[in-house]
Amino acid sequence: MIEVPAGMAVLGSTSEDLDHAVELCRAESDSAIYTCDTQDFERESPRREVDLEAFWIDTSEVTVQDYQQCIEAGICTPPNASGVCKENTYIRALSTHPVNCVDWREASAYCRWRGKRLPNADEWEKAARGTEGETFPWGEEAPTCEHAYTPYRGGCGDWATLDGGTAPVGSVPLDRSPYGVKDMAGNVGEWTSSEYHGFRITKGGGAYSRSSNLRCAAFSAVSDDDVEIFVGFRCAYSEEEDEPGAAEPPQIEFDAL
Repeated sequence: MIEVPAGMAVLGSTSEDLDHAVELCRAESDSAIYTCDTQDFERESPRREVDLEAFWIDTSEVTVQDYQQCIEAGICTPPNASGVCKENTYIRALSTHPVNCVDWREASAYCRWRGKRLPNADEWEKAARGTEGETFPWGEEAPTCEHAYTPYRGGCGDWATLDGGTAPVGSVPLDRSPYGVKDMAGNVGEWTSSEYHGFRITKGGGAYSRSSNLRCAAFSAVSDDDVEIFVGFRCAYSEEEDEPGAAEPPQIEFDAL
């Protein structure tokens, strides 16, 4: 895990940030399919400063081999293997890839088993963009294949050769936050404990994400029981909670955004 010190975090988006998001979206989208209007991103507003307590966050997304240990302990259940998830990373035994096709409750159960919890959306965003409010984890430079593992967005590879849209965690050296947290932009999106209008917030991009959705302020809102081939998770921990790995982790109250 990596410590994110206590202090101010710059979160959300200004009107100029939203205009930039629209530009990025239009540069990569078919106008017949995506409108790429400001209203598509305005839920990120306003830009704000929030004083957060210190916390720790997993350096990388939870992998298949990590999750397998929880299954063997009788705590976790295997990821969904139906529909689009029939070839999930667990079924394919991609041990160092992020586990996917787990719903919010399954992700939460894993983190509790480790004596941790899911990060809330503010914590996740601070861990991704630092205290200066960077647009992307690496800064302001527009994403390329060297920045984030999103093969279908930028032609960084294809389904046949790149293990179905995921990569081993930490495979893209430039996808690092100011704190050194890996894969905050690409590989898979990630569950958080926060809600938006009754739906659960996921942060970060996946294989089909456009550059506009790789920005640290971007998020999606989905149902707790939803499962996606391009959504995984990582865990967080605060010092007032039990030590990570405790046999009886604390009951966590999940924040709303």
